[in-house]
Amino acid sequence: MRLSLPAAALVFVATVGLAILSFFEHSRSLRPAPLVQAYLLLTLVLDAARLRTEWLIPGEAAAASLQSAGLVLKGFVLVVESLPKGSHLTVPKGASLSPEATAGFFSRSLLLWLVPLFAAGYRTVLSGDNIYPIDDELRTAKLLEAAHTAWLHAKPHRKRRLAIALAQAFRGQLIMVQLPRLALVGFAIAQPFLVQAALKYTANHHMLPVSFGFGLIGATAMVYIGVAVHPTQWGSSENG
Repeated sequence: MRLSLPAAALVFVATVGLAILSFFEHSRSLRPAPLVQAYLLLTLVLDAARLRTEWLIPGEAAAASLQSAGLVLKGFVLVVESLPKGSHLTVPKGASLSPEATAGFFSRSLLLWLVPLFAAGYRTVLSGDNIYPIDDELRTAKLLEAAHTAWLHAKPHRKRRLAIALAQAFRGQLIMVQLPRLALVGFAIAQPFLVQAALKYTANHHMLPVSFGFGLIGATAMVYIGVAVHPTQWGSSENG
């Protein structure tokens, strides 16, 4: 209880800083702020876990109710922050932006920006007129320039010069491809521990607190939903 006031003050300072960051990011970026979305999502999950504990503590109903209202508000802010801002952008005359260029973190991760294109393909035959323009990051001229710059900076007599130059030019894309793989490895490692914890709870559920069961349900949902929505599983399910 002694830390309630400092914690509330830190939350207030973080909220003010978040508002300032969101304003500057909104005026200087085509996409919604990924850093703001990541912060809101992470704190939303942590606040939900803390809120469950607050409701289990006797005599903390008022604080739990206040935190519940804050959790709902933070979820609303996350939804609003994730919306594309294409209607607020001023595009130069003759230029066009792909929905991918203005899509937020969740839309790009779940490929939601492709849903209108799929709907158009279901209703009619797609052609060059109704296909989205290519993202600026994928244009041939920009990719060739990055590869050419890396090629010039590579040592002339070095073995595998081309492979090293391409890895240096597109290291960001290569790292982002590996992150889902690392997440899948983490889910795979967590499954034996999850099964062991489930067996322990089944055998000794009368000796363990109820919160252990709720935590086990949350961990199970997190692991198996993460495995189910992982992109690498789509191809394996189709091949099977």
